[in-house]
Amino acid sequence: MWRGGSTGTLKNQELFWLEVRLEPCDGRLSRRVQRGGERSNPHSCGEVAQPDPIYRKAISFNPQNYQTHTNLAIALKKQQKFDETIIHNQRAIALKPNYALAWNNLGQIFKSKGNITAANRCYQRALQLQPNYDDVYNNLGNLAKEQDDLLAAKNLYEKAIELNPQNINAHFGRALILLKQGEFLPEFSEYEWRWQHKNSIAYS
Repeated sequence: MWRGGSTGTLKNQELFWLEVRLEPCDGRLSRRVQRGGERSNPHSCGEVAQPDPIYRKAISFNPQNYQTHTNLAIALKKQQKFDETIIHNQRAIALKPNYALAWNNLGQIFKSKGNITAANRCYQRALQLQPNYDDVYNNLGNLAKEQDDLLAAKNLYEKAIELNPQNINAHFGRALILLKQGEFLPEFSEYEWRWQHKNSIAYS
């Protein structure tokens, strides 16, 4: 993300407001707005209206920012624009090859397109870069479950939970495996856990 000083020039002003719109909760930016006498941020904290064109504009200013490519890919995925999502994830990886998040995200897109081999390859690369990445273990568990390898799926979900006990998706996946295996009491405890945490943990 661009970090500017003065907002005197037109380009710097545009970059500054892109930054405010992309990071509406950044107190440092809010203080700069107040000091500069600028109008207030039109977006509420945590909400960005139409992030797709905002990220594209940010990339036009700085096409070498791997994080902006990743953010655009996430926005495009929500619109189910999978081919373009792949392009921007790949650009993020080209700019930062050891970026585990982009590898994981790319794996999710390949899975959505039914390319299980490519998805697995991306997940494995993400784990090489970040061995304690709980979301990747959860995603690998999903792959194993779809291939009816219930034991492998259960082990992968449990590894994700070991790394992050608050990973609700891994708890959900493990509960489904236990249900399929007929282990109703452990499965019930998983659903009870999810019910107790339903207001404090957001689904991904």
